[in-house]
Amino acid sequence: MSGIAELYKEVIMDAIFDDKQNFDQERKRIIYEISDQNNILTKMRAMLLSEDVDLQDYKIMKSAYLSD
Repeated sequence: MSGIAELYKEVIMDAIFDDKQNFDQERKRIIYEISDQNNILTKMRAMLLSEDVDLQDYKIMKSAYLSD
């Protein structure tokens, strides 16, 4: 391979590697965010089931949470 072809190959491989890293980081962030949101909803449901809050309070908390 010529020097230009080798350089082009190196640039493409670098770009692919960077894209994969960005994809992996974004995927981890989204998974964490979904997990965190599920945990919050689970806690709110547990409060409702244990009667720490009544149904009206639960609905208010849920709608406030979902609007964020």
